[in-house]
Amino acid sequence: MAVTFTALQLQPILTHATCLYEPSVYNGAGQELRKNLMLSVDGIIRAQFAAIGTQLDLGPTLCSIIKPDCIRVKIDMERVNLFDVDHHQINPPERFANKEVEVRLELRGTWKTATSCGLSICCTDLRFCSDGRTSPCK
Repeated sequence: MAVTFTALQLQPILTHATCLYEPSVYNGAGQELRKNLMLSVDGIIRAQFAAIGTQLDLGPTLCSIIKPDCIRVKIDMERVNLFDVDHHQINPPERFANKEVEVRLELRGTWKTATSCGLSICCTDLRFCSDGRTSPCK
């Protein structure tokens, strides 16, 4: 299947989010380096991505990254910059799910195949703001 990629240069988006699941690939073997990352973000960020998609007029075959209360972006596990709560660079943690994070998202461009199209958005930097545990005192 041929894929056409059109590069774009837009300002990166910095936002606070929660990782919903572990980075993964649908039907993947588990060794993939480029994975999907599901992030719970506020409605303003989802609306911003929707407006970009509308401006680019991607048409009826759009495969949206926007889900009802989250977004799906790509993360390259070899290239992503990971930081702890104190802004020190770290190795990938064992768990991403339920972690509060600050992310830097880059809109790299658009992709198109014979049957679908979409935005190519990559998470390039991720700072873990908490360990995801809930205090028993809450």
